[in-house]
Order: sequence, then C-alpha cells, then structure tokens
Amino acid sequence: MTDRLAMRRQGGWSLLEAATLLAVAGLFGVMLWNLLPVLRQAGGAPAQQAALEQARQALTGFVQSHGRLPWPAPPGSNDGLENAAAAGGAQALLPWKTLGLAADPRLGYQVRGALASPAAVSFTPANPALPATELARTQRNDLDFCADLVRLQRADGAAATPPHAFAVSAQGDGQDAAPLRQETGVGELAAQLHCPAYLARAAGAAHSAFAAQDLRAIAALYATYSERHYDIRVAERDYADYQVSMAQLTVMLATYQMAHAAAMIAGMTIGTASAVISMGKSTAVLAAAGYSLKSASDTRDEKDKALDRAMVFRAATHVYQARVEDYARNEIDNAQLVLGRGLQP
Repeated sequence: MTDRLAMRRQGGWSLLEAATLLAVAGLFGVMLWNLLPVLRQAGGAPAQQAALEQARQALTGFVQSHGRLPWPAPPGSNDGLENAAAAGGAQALLPWKTLGLAADPRLGYQVRGALASPAAVSFTPANPALPATELARTQRNDLDFCADLVRLQRADGAAATPPHAFAVSAQGDGQDAAPLRQETGVGELAAQLHCPAYLARAAGAAHSAFAAQDLRAIAALYATYSERHYDIRVAERDYADYQVSMAQLTVMLATYQMAHAAAMIAGMTIGTASAVISMGKSTAVLAAAGYSLKSASDTRDEKDKALDRAMVFRAATHVYQARVEDYARNEIDNAQLVLGRGLQP
C-alpha cells in the first residue's frame, strides 16, 4: 500500500515537472518569436551602416571635386545618375553612378537645393588696394561651397530645427524592421570638410597679399620720393654751378676794372685822387668777387656731396622696391594658389 502510494506521488511530480517545462519552453518561444524581427534588423544593421557611411564619404568626395552636392536620382530609376528634377522627392535615390560607386546600394537620398545648385563664385576676398585681376576667381570650387555652408549656418541659427544639408536612408532588413537614416547638418558638414580651417587659410593668404600690396605701394611711393629728391639735388647743384660761373664773371670784371684803373694812373689820364679812388673801388670789388667765388665754390662742393648721397639713396630705394615687388608677387601668387586649391591640403 505504501509502495503504491509512493509510486503515484512519484508519477504526479513527473507530470508537474513536465507541465512546468512545457510552460517555460512556450514562454521562451513566444519571446524569441517577438524578438526575431529585432534580431534580424540587428544582424543587417552593420551592413546598412557601412553602406550609409560609404555614401557619406562619396558625397564628401563629390563636394571636394565639384564644389556642390549632387542632385538625387529619380525614384525607381536604375541609371544612378543625378537629376535636379528629383529634388525634394521623398522616395529619391542616391545617385550612385554620379558618385562613382561600384554598385547600386539602393539608398534613399535627400539634399538641400541651395547646396546642390552650381552657384557662382561666392568666396572672393576683395581689397581696394589690390587690382581686381590679381585675386580674381572665375571658377567655382569647394571653397565657395564652404562659404555657402557658413552663410546657411548663420541663416539657420535662429531656426528651432535647422534643415539638414543632406540625408541618406536605408530600408530595414525585414518587413517589420525600421529604416535607418543619417542626417548631416550644415554645420556638421562644414566641420567634416574642415571648412573653418581652409577658409581661414584662404583668408590669411589673401590678407598677406593685401599687406604685400600695401607694402608695394609704399615702396613705389618711396622710390618716387627718391627720384624727386635726386632731381632737387641735381637742380641745386646746377644752381651752384651757375653761382660759381657768375662769381667767376664778377672776378673777371673786377680784375678788368682794376687793370683799367692802373692803366689810367700809368697814363696820367685822370687825377691822382681820382685814380686812387678808382683803384680802391676796383680792389674792393675784386675782393668781394673773390669772396663770392670762394663761397659759391664751397656751396657747389656741398651740393656735389648732397647729389652723391641722393644718387646712393635713389639706388637703394630702387633695390628695396625690387625686393618688395618680388615679395608682393610671391604673396599674391601664393594667395592665388591657395584660392585655387580650395580644400586640397
């Protein structure tokens, strides 16, 4: 009796344990069934994320090559070419062939129209002292795109939800999987392209060119001043020569008068008193003329030295002007190179 009851109890506990196991198994089955879409999406997410990252890098490279973002490809198209008519479409596709991708990733793509339009040159440093042709830019590059980004970023600053620069999306793997979407803001794109650094480099090169142009203008003015200074010294030296010549003529006249007075005294053509007075006058005139000649000669010597210094000064200013011209030319050429190179290192 006791053995039979023990066997029944043993059989009852086995049924209870079996029921418990079945309940636990069913619970796990329901949980796995509910988690299956999530697990499927998680399994496909790395590949989708890689495709989105590849698309983002291709878009960045396109900007550096063309100075703008590409337009989307029309929904349902297979050619992978950009088309401006597809802009704004919710189902627009990534123009994979335009971007140079090897295969169609079937990604969605939206772009802000202002960043896809090939606008005119928008980054042109200007300075009134520099001729317009020196830093003239006629071909748009990625520097202009960066300038557009900065301008849009400032305009979007007051908006509560600024629009993105572009967005790339991928459908989830599975019917119930949520799509993946990467949005890149205007400021974020500017940071990815290192726009602040490259714009600062271009602005710095342009400012150096402006400073070199100012220095070139000062050197030219300095050279002009040296020319005028030299001309004045030449005129002063010529005037000193004229004064010497006049003093020499005065000495000759005084000498003639003195000789004439002596001849009259010797010939007794005039009285003794008159002869003495005439001789005294001639002697005084000759002495004054000699002093004038000495003074004029000394002045001419000073003017000769001043003229020599002016010649040295003029030559030095021309050498300085030539060096400044070379420096300014190098700075302007460097600015042109930097502006033309854009975002290239």
